[in-house]
Amino acid sequence: MSLSIRFVKYKPVISGELVAAGSVESDYQAVDAFAVLSLAFGAGSILTLLDWSLAFIPIVGIVLGILAVRRIRQSPTEWIGLYLAYCGIGLSVILWAGGYARLTYVYLSRPPAGYVPTTFAALQPDPNDPRQRVSEEARMLDQRKVYLRGYMHVGRHHTGLREFLLIDDRGSNAFISPRKKATQIVRVVLKPPLKVDFVSYEIGVAGTLSVYETDPKNEMNGLLYKIEADLVRH
Repeated sequence: MSLSIRFVKYKPVISGELVAAGSVESDYQAVDAFAVLSLAFGAGSILTLLDWSLAFIPIVGIVLGILAVRRIRQSPTEWIGLYLAYCGIGLSVILWAGGYARLTYVYLSRPPAGYVPTTFAALQPDPNDPRQRVSEEARMLDQRKVYLRGYMHVGRHHTGLREFLLIDDRGSNAFISPRKKATQIVRVVLKPPLKVDFVSYEIGVAGTLSVYETDPKNEMNGLLYKIEADLVRH
């Protein structure tokens, strides 16, 4: 009498077939292909840092991960790879969000063609010169096309806005701190037919800057800067 041992080579399978070795059936579990693909697309989601159009990569990774989780839970004796699917979904979501956050920052930071980028800091007068109402840069940019980033401050209406105030920090929409200087607030008037809705996050405004060191008609209610906006980015 002789004893023989037969080894069954493991290989991934797509269906739930049982592999036979002689008259003995193997009870191994196959790695779910959707879980592996979800992880691959999740890792590839880093490409969303480069362009908006590549958002399909994390979307595919999320869908494949969900399909894998569903199939593994329905047939846990046939399939493994649950943690691979979870990792694929997690990577897809995190890198998708990170990619869009970076692209949004770049989009807001880069001025449109033909507009000079400026900041609220550049519009502040010299603190050592109490006679100076506006900065030298503001004087240089008067009646020029500029691009300025900031936060919206509005009144009762939040939709279909044709005018709002742009401030240098998020603050509160309910009020503007009395300590805020007039140079830290810019009146924004949108050129027709442009309208916008209120948002609480940072936006970019492109338009013609007007500097009101003197305001004999009191058109600005004490403010010093106005932008007639051609474009609002958010």
